[in-house]
Amino acid sequence: MEIPLLIAHSPGAAASGSDGDYGRDLVVVPTAYFRLGPRVLSELGSVWSKLNVFVQLEQNLTPNKDASGNRDYFNPIATIGLSLFVGAP
Repeated sequence: MEIPLLIAHSPGAAASGSDGDYGRDLVVVPTAYFRLGPRVLSELGSVWSKLNVFVQLEQNLTPNKDASGNRDYFNPIATIGLSLFVGAP
């Protein structure tokens, strides 16, 4: 499990009174890894035994106002994927 805290510099993130198109946001991205390869796929070879499934939930902690003037405080983005370890886990 990882819980990184990131500063994202992205278009459309500028405050509503700002002249700039870019802005900074504080983002948290908790990530959970499930070691699928060593438990299920180890018979298929060393590459497949390093396969993991991950689940991420990205949440912006500094939401800006939208065009209507409201703030969307809870709007998570979920990501599910596969990852391969390179080197020793």
